[in-house]
Amino acid sequence: MKIIKNRIEEIREHVNSGMREAALKLIYGLFTQELQELCGAKHSRKGEELATRAGSDPGSVFLSGQRIAVKKPRAKLGGKEVELESYGALQSFDLLCDKVMAHMLSGVSTRNYDGLLDEVAGSTGLKKSSVSKAFKKGSQEQLDKINSRDLSKHHWVSMMIDAVHIGDYAVVVALGVNDKGKKHILGLKQGATEDWQVVRDLFRNLVDRGFKTQHSLLFVIDGAKALRKAINKYFGKEQAIQRCSLHKQRNIMQYLDKKHHMEFQRRWRKPRTMKTLLKTTKPLSAGSVN
Repeated sequence: MKIIKNRIEEIREHVNSGMREAALKLIYGLFTQELQELCGAKHSRKGEELATRAGSDPGSVFLSGQRIAVKKPRAKLGGKEVELESYGALQSFDLLCDKVMAHMLSGVSTRNYDGLLDEVAGSTGLKKSSVSKAFKKGSQEQLDKINSRDLSKHHWVSMMIDAVHIGDYAVVVALGVNDKGKKHILGLKQGATEDWQVVRDLFRNLVDRGFKTQHSLLFVIDGAKALRKAINKYFGKEQAIQRCSLHKQRNIMQYLDKKHHMEFQRRWRKPRTMKTLLKTTKPLSAGSVN
């Protein structure tokens, strides 16, 4: 298994991926909900007051500060194009800005998405009832499975744990690696730091969902004592614990004069490119760090 160079970036990337998928489901849910209100159910008889579906055009919306391509549904009434209010609202509002992501993460942790629905409805000008219906059609299921999926079907070999800070919120995230090398978000719990009680509740949830504790695992953490305490309690003191190399690197550099930072980083990186213990323990040449 590869050494994790930057654990927090790895964890955040997987969290972002889950949030992005949920956001896309919400976007298409909003389109579908508005089309149904404008045109009625598919294949139903249309009255004169209802518009008709007219295929789709290429479009784009904001996600995480970038424009991404989407299929923009079309509707016509009396031969004239009907502009979708939901599409127009998403031209100037980022559905994955920090505020929305914070509410998403809070909702996953607490199973209460009212804050998210209020944020999206208030920022887009769309009806909360419409946003709520669109959200329940797929986005909620996508987010809920993060903290509810069955973990017993995998053989887990490693777990990375860290706190992810977004907006005013922070959540402790557990990322698992199975014996196939695939990474999955195991679960998350809202909390300001890797507090013992927060981590305890997160681990309790993982075990309740079938995460097996009877075999050896490699845990990758920072230096937080709360994490070690929780690991020892739920998985046993014999488990292997690796200090995150990035955190350790930063800690060492705090004690060095800045003029030594480049040489230290060179020496710090070099052993990670070596494949044998003999080469790793061989003294490094050139430069000195006093």
